[in-house]
Amino acid sequence: MPVVTGATADALQVIADKAAQTRSQIYVYGRDFSSQAVNFNGKEQKFSFATEGLQDEFAITLLGDYQIINASMAIMAAEILRTKNQAIPYETY
Repeated sequence: MPVVTGATADALQVIADKAAQTRSQIYVYGRDFSSQAVNFNGKEQKFSFATEGLQDEFAITLLGDYQIINASMAIMAAEILRTKNQAIPYETY
């Protein structure tokens, strides 16, 4: 089972250790995928998302930089499932 995380420092080490124990592949925000705020119009945030094989812009109505990170982790999880033929259409991201 893949692991997607935005953890850093000690928390990341705990998660990485558990992933190693369970032989799970780990995807870390800022290392394996990233995002960057593009625009805020007062109602929604647009951000760019990038990982190997996918670069695109998305918009969310949840505000705050941490919400971009949260959305990015959800997109990464969906992308992992999609590439493993788990039937999550790209259009639903």
